[in-house]
Formats: sequence, C-alpha cells, structure tokens
Amino acid sequence: MVPVRPTFWNIPEWSEALQYVLGLAVMLVLVWGIVSHVRSWRRGACEHGVPWTWQTWRSTVDRLLRYVVLPERLHSDPFALITHSLLLWGMVMLAIGTALATIDWDVFHLICGWRLLSGVTYQIFELVLDLAGVALVIGAGLALYRRYILRPPRLSRPRSSRDAWQSPVLVGLLLFIGITGFALEGLRIEGGRLLSPTFANDSEVRATASSEHQRDQTAVAAATIARWSPIGNGFAALFGGLSLSAIRGTHLIVWWLHALAAFAFLILIPFTKTIHLVAGLAHVVLPRSDEWPVASENGPTSSPGISLPALTWRQRMEITACTACGKCQELCPAYVLGQPLTPKGLVWAAQGQLLAELRWLPLVPRIPSEEREWLRQQAIWSCYTCRLCEEVCPVLIRHTGLVGAYRRALVDSGRLGGGLEEVFINLQRYGNSFGQSPRKRGDWTKGLGFPVKNACKEPVEYLWFVGDYASYDPRVQSATQASARLLHLAGVDFGILFDKEKNSGNDARRAGEEGLFEYLREENIASFRQASFRAIITGDPHSYHVLRTEYGLEQAGLARQRDSSSVREWQRAESSSTKGASGPALSRKSHSSSSGTINSSAPGLVRPLVELFWELLQEGRLKVVRKIKRRVTYHDPCYLGRYNGIYDAPRAILEAIGCTLVEMPRHGRHSFCCGAGGGRIWMKDRPDTRERPAENRIREAINLVGVQDLVVACPKDLVMFQDAVKSLGYEEKLRVVDITVLLGEAVLGKSPSDPDEPTVFEA
Repeated sequence: MVPVRPTFWNIPEWSEALQYVLGLAVMLVLVWGIVSHVRSWRRGACEHGVPWTWQTWRSTVDRLLRYVVLPERLHSDPFALITHSLLLWGMVMLAIGTALATIDWDVFHLICGWRLLSGVTYQIFELVLDLAGVALVIGAGLALYRRYILRPPRLSRPRSSRDAWQSPVLVGLLLFIGITGFALEGLRIEGGRLLSPTFANDSEVRATASSEHQRDQTAVAAATIARWSPIGNGFAALFGGLSLSAIRGTHLIVWWLHALAAFAFLILIPFTKTIHLVAGLAHVVLPRSDEWPVASENGPTSSPGISLPALTWRQRMEITACTACGKCQELCPAYVLGQPLTPKGLVWAAQGQLLAELRWLPLVPRIPSEEREWLRQQAIWSCYTCRLCEEVCPVLIRHTGLVGAYRRALVDSGRLGGGLEEVFINLQRYGNSFGQSPRKRGDWTKGLGFPVKNACKEPVEYLWFVGDYASYDPRVQSATQASARLLHLAGVDFGILFDKEKNSGNDARRAGEEGLFEYLREENIASFRQASFRAIITGDPHSYHVLRTEYGLEQAGLARQRDSSSVREWQRAESSSTKGASGPALSRKSHSSSSGTINSSAPGLVRPLVELFWELLQEGRLKVVRKIKRRVTYHDPCYLGRYNGIYDAPRAILEAIGCTLVEMPRHGRHSFCCGAGGGRIWMKDRPDTRERPAENRIREAINLVGVQDLVVACPKDLVMFQDAVKSLGYEEKLRVVDITVLLGEAVLGKSPSDPDEPTVFEA
C-alpha cells in the first residue's frame, strides 16, 4: 500500500477526544491572552502613523526579511545568530508540519476521504520535519549552554526573579518537545516493524477493518519508508529489544507527555516573554513614523497604584516585545561607564508594570523589587539618548522614547535632574540655555568683514539656524565664523534670524519638558514665517534632527514659502560614480544605518551644513588650495549619524582636503557617545562617576597610532571633547577641531596660529 501518515496510531479514542478538548481549551486561553495584550496596547495614546502606500508595503517586506527572516542585528554575534535561527526555523517548520498534519487528518481524511500526506509528499514531509526537529533540539541545547554555562554578562546581569524561571522552563519545554517527538517517531517505526508480519498479505487498507486495524496497517506501511526519517529511525533502534505491548504502552505515555509539553508552551506564550513571538513580529513589520513618540495629555495613563507613564500604543507594543537579551546594554554609554541606567532593565521593568496592569495575578507575579530599582529617577536621568541601544535591538525597541516618557512623568512631578531647572528657566525666559540676552545671539558675526543678512528683513536662499552653542559659546564661535566665511566665499546667499532664533528644543524635549519644547517650536516657526527663504541649513545635528523630523515644517505650510524648483538639487552620489576634481563622490552605503530610512541626498527643506559644504566642494564653488596633511580620526555625532544616517559626507570632505583618516574601533553606526545628548550636557555628573563618555572616547582616540586631530561635526561634541582633553591632560597630544575649521584651512590656505585655538580665517 502507499505509505500515509499514521495519525493517532496506538491512541485510544478517549485520548484522541481528550486531546481535542484540551487543544481547544489551550487555543482559547492563547487567543484570550493575545487579545488581552492587544487591548492593553490599544489603551495607549495615538501615535503618528504612516499611510499604506506601495513604498510602505515594500518597506514592510524589507523589514520582515532583514530583521525576522535573516536577523541582521545578530550577525555580529554568530553564536546568537545560529541559536536564534535554529530555534526560530525549527519552531516555524514544526508548527507548519503540525498544521498540515491536522488538515490532512481532520479535513482531507475525515471529510474528503483521501490523504494529503501520502506517497512522495509524505516522504518529503517526514524528512523536512526531522530536520526541523534537529534544528529545534540543537538550538535549545545551544541556548541552555550559552545561558547557564557560558553565562555572558548581558544575559545574567541585571537579572530579574521574574525572568529567572522563564528561560529554563521555556527552552527546556522546547528541548523536551523535540526529543519526545523523535522518541514518538522511533516508537511508531519500531511498532510498525513488529506489526509487519501480521499484514504481510494485505496490500490495501480494508474499509471494513476496525479503526485500530487500519491504523496498525498505516504504521506498517510508514515503517517501510523509515529512511526518510533518519533521526526517528535512529531512535527506533533504541527500542529494538522491546515487545509490541511495551512499545504500545511506552508510546502512549510519551505521546501524552509530548502533547502536554506542547500545550504548556502554547499556554505560556501570553504570560511570558515568548509573547515577543507575536509582539516582536508585529512591531517589526508594522510601519512607524520617525517622530518622537509622545502620549497626549488626554491619553490613558496607568492604573491606580502602578507607576507606568503615559505611553503610545506603539510603545506599549514594543515594551511587550522585549526578550531581555541584553544587547542594548552592552554598548550603552551609561551602563558601560557605571551609571545606574540599564536599557535592558528599563524595558523589562516597564514590561513588568504593563503585565501587572493586566491583572493576571497570580499567573504574573508582582513586580520584583529589583525591577523597581531599574526605574529610579537616577537611572532615568542617566540616559544620553544616543540610540546605541536602539541600533542593536533585534526587535527595534525605541528605548530613548521610553526614557522620554518616564522623564516627562518626573518633570510633571517636579523631580528634575541636577541643573535642569535653571536651564529650563533660561530657555523659557531668554530662548537659550546660556541665560544670555537674545540680542547677543548674533554677536559672533562681528568682525567677519562682511555683513550677514537678517532673513526676517530680506530674502535669502538659505536660512541658517545657528543654534545656542554655535552662537554663544566662545569655544565654538571660531567654527561658526569659519562656516560663515566658507559660505560667503562660495557665494551662498544665506542669512540668520539673529534675536528671533530660539533654542530648537530638541534637548528640552528629550529631557522631558514637552511643554517647553512646544513653546520653542511655536516661537521658531513663527520666526520662520517672517523670513523669506528656500531651505534651512544648520551645523548643529541636534537642531537638524528636530527641525527635520519633529517640527512639522511641511504641515506648517513653510514648504510653500520656497520655490522648490529653484532650490539647488543635492547631488545623488552613487557608489559607482567616478572621482571628480574636487574629490570622491558621496556614498551613503558603507556606514548607512540599519534601523530605518536614512536622510538621503534628496532635496529637503532642512539640510545639514556638512553636506552642503561637500556639495560646494563637488561643484567647485569651494576649491582646495592647500592639502591638510594631518592624520585624523572622526567622531560620528549621534544626531547626525544614528538619528539621520549621515556618515559619508564628513569623511568625503576629510579625504578631499588631504587628511589621512584613521577610524576608531567604535565608529559609524556603533560610534560612542560624547555624553551631551538628552540634556545631559546641562546636568551635573553624579559624585560617583568614574569616567565620562567624552573621556572614554578621548582615550579611544589617543590609542590610535599617530593621530593628531579628533575631528567633530557638532558644537556639543567640540565642547565635550575639549573639556575631556583638558581633564585628562592630553592637550599636547590631541587637538579637538571642528571639520569646518579644517575645511577652512584647506580652502582659504591659512594655517591656525595656535593648534589648540584655530585661527578664524579671512575671507
């Protein structure tokens, strides 16, 4: 007879019926648990969505392939990649196999009267499921070995009692399911062989035969193709000395153990971190906006007694997706340098609060005391919002957005980080963090030798949003003046807002002062409306990011103030472009961010100065008259790189002006943070701080052989690193210099008179 799958061989009718009853109950609990999570997510506030277009669908498929099918964020850890892939695809293939077997028996056999899994189809089915079972068992074994033998710190610290039982139970269940599955297959094969003499003369299954007789005959036929189940066939050899009655008894016991283990795993999905199988997939695949997630004041907050801040529905989903893998904290500057913040603990503790909100006690235990420690205000204020954690998170959790939610709650309750209160008052009163008069904002333009236009009084092509540090800090003003001279030399028609410009509000927002950010945004937009310009440029990455993604300039109607057809097209540089007279064509592929769409070289309303300077070099409007033959390293600003995907323009400029670039070990997407972001530049360091991020970064640069300059492209980087160089005593060994100063040396042909204080060039 043609071999078919011997479904329910040796299983009494009562066991078969009970399995269906239990299976239905398990599925009801599983669905109820998942629906409860979805209802919890929907309690969150609205978040800016993305309309479903053809491009959106393409992006969805791209994320599915990059982060689920071929998880690129695990490529740097081969052990984790192999373990994850074996577990994932073992589970997926076995789940598909179980579904096919159910359809084969309950639909095709009982309703249609024929079998789907028969002949060649069944042989392939057996081989594929054997391979899937091997993958599952090996993956589970590797997971247990990694967690309990190798014990990498990111998995073992910090550790929650809520997680202590989940990992061994869940992985142990998967391992048990895989092994008992092979044992069942081996027992069934050996049973078929022992039964084969009984059916030696039966070539077909007789319809009049009893159900048990028919199933025995299918087992005999299936045993003839045992070679297609190599692992099951190997297990069959282990039972070779048993009698048929012993085989039947053992098979029934193992069958129930296997079924109960599978049911237990399914029923635990909504109540443990395996919910990431649902939440993680949904969070990765569903499109999302680049805007900062903010729950509206009227949105739902937490249940009584639970200190969960107001979150958007998407934030609630991504919290649920966390697996506590710890990849986020391996690179986190705060955690690495001994600050109380742990990104893993932050999200895991928030997940505990969210689960407690569902009132599933005692299925979900009360929030452990250690998780409450991870949410102390000292930990929340330690974050630099650099997004290193987000860059490596396998399920794309936005840790900084969650930090922002907790900070807003702290600000609302008056628990500010040290030094923030004075800065917030200055921003409210003067529009800048320095507490200086707005009339002094344009003082840096004095002595340039040419007038700088007031964009509120006369039309300009580019409105230059200068920023606080570039305007007021004497350490940065030389770079600001160099930028102005370069723009003037290139014939760029630009102007500034002078006293009408206010702080962009980026860091105030990330420090939790949402109301202050909205005030600053409204004030700046009002000033933009008074001006006549075609595009905004800025040399401050923090301002660039918030202006580009969070000001809503297009929605505010500012795009209509410019004639887009007359705005100069940004050159689209392809990797295959040939080198021009001014240097190499710009490529965005080598360092492009993997976390989403980067700010490409398409024309935009807001543009970074560094890319404008590269464009001017390519066009020949800025010409290199003197090569800067210095050995330099470049620090990627967080808000220029990870936030906006701009990595190559600064490097292209350095190459074009003759510098020899030596990359630091942590560069590009994994560049370390200077420690200024998220309002940390305004806050006081903790007394027990052993090392600041900027000092750690300077040590990294100092260890590079022969490097003379640390080049930056952010005013805050310049301030933080110059302070760090002085505090470490490396002033004679390393110069911290803005990239515009080096460009000025090359274009204007004048060397700085003091290596620590570069000269401001004459136009």
